Amino acid sequence: MTIWTIRTTADTIADIEYNYDVQFTPVYTRESGEGWPKRLDDDESFSDYINRCFIPRPCFEDGALVQVGDYADGLDGAIIGYEVSNTGSWTIYDSLRERHGYGDVPRKTVLDGDGAEINVGDTLYHKRNGKQYTVISVSPLVVDNHGTECHIYTPSVFTHKEPDSQDRIDEDARKSMFQYWGCIAFSCEECPSKIDGKKPRGYYGVNSCDTAKAFDLLARQRKLLEGDM
Repeated sequence: MTIWTIRTTADTIADIEYNYDVQFTPVYTRESGEGWPKRLDDDESFSDYINRCFIPRPCFEDGALVQVGDYADGLDGAIIGYEVSNTGSWTIYDSLRERHGYGDVPRKTVLDGDGAEINVGDTLYHKRNGKQYTVISVSPLVVDNHGTECHIYTPSVFTHKEPDSQDRIDEDARKSMFQYWGCIAFSCEECPSKIDGKKPRGYYGVNSCDTAKAFDLLARQRKLLEGDM
């Protein structure tokens, strides 16, 4: 039986089940040890069984099945449909266009508001309110905030950078100049904390990076207060 016959059979069975309010039960003619998938439970209909086990589905690089609502490289919107041929080639659609390919479907890279790639497990911060979220899905983007899942349609509202706070400023004020700028193991020529390509003292136009530390703390405090106004 070709895959298209299986697909047509599954669709026909689904129509019969819906129109006549009946449910077909899969009957196994082989032992499960020979590779036949088992039913999920007694309530799984025959059409659902066929669709789950035998209808070909395109996959992403990580082996995850492509789902309606996912995002793929080459499409602007969410996937609304897909097809797979007997040769293994696939076609995926969004509301405006389609893309063809063979093998794995490339996921769409999702970027935060700073242009950094978002991956599962990342910690993100909302740019407006500073709330912390954990990424549990990238395509589509779903984040978790203290047990509440949120579907996000504008990834640009997030950043990977932890927002400043009064506690962080107070803590950093107690650090030495070397601790503050993170340059304990570096020479001045290897400065790891350049701002716009300049060493801190050059950026703030002062004679030492210790004085630059004070200017930087004042700038952070001013920015924090302006955000609260």
